[in-house]
Formats: sequence, structure tokens, C-alpha cells
Amino acid sequence: IPLSGINRRFAQIVQGKPKVLLINKIDLIGKRNCRKIMHLFKSKGVSNVIPLNCKNQSGLRRVLPTVQEVLLEKGWDSESTVKLMVIGMPNVGKSSLINALRNLHYRRGDAHYQFIMYT
Repeated sequence: IPLSGINRRFAQIVQGKPKVLLINKIDLIGKRNCRKIMHLFKSKGVSNVIPLNCKNQSGLRRVLPTVQEVLLEKGWDSESTVKLMVIGMPNVGKSSLINALRNLHYRRGDAHYQFIMYT
């Protein structure tokens, strides 16, 4: 994550909370660079990283199951309500992500992921 994208106050607030890192717009960096980035995160012990492209829905189907898996590892009760936060620098596709997830799961009629999303 670029130094300019680090918010130390926010890092304190989310410390110890379950996280999934999504790297959107991977179409702009190419497959080779994407592999390098994934390797870099893995070498630093960062797990639960998903490269994706909201425009063509590449990687999108992995997002919610990965979030669910991370929450279950942290002892989440699968019957309880969960609030998720999508954060990032301007113009990285936060709203695109939320809209793409909503469209993907509502279109499929996926009752497992029924939730309200706001942008």
C-alpha cells in the first residue's frame, strides 16, 4: 500500500479486526505485475488478498465467500448480522465494488448473501 494511502488513525481503529484486501482494477497493471504484487503481500504475511476487476467481474465471486471464511475463523456466528466497511483511496473503485457485488448476488437470487449496501 503506497505511503500516501496509509492513514495511521484508521489503522489503529481497525487493528485486530478481520480484513480482506481487494486489489481492484487489475486490468490496468497486467498479469505479470499482479503476480508480483500478490507475491509481495504473501511474503509479508498478508493473507486474504483478492485481485479483481469490477468491470468484467473478474475475481468478484471470491469476495463474499472469502469474507465469510475470514469471519468464521474469527468466531463469527453465521446467523448474526455483519457490517462491512469498504475503504480505499479516491478512484480505486469502492462504489464499483459495492454495486458489482449487489448486482452479482441479487441477479443470482443468492439468498445466502442478502444484505443492504450503500455507496
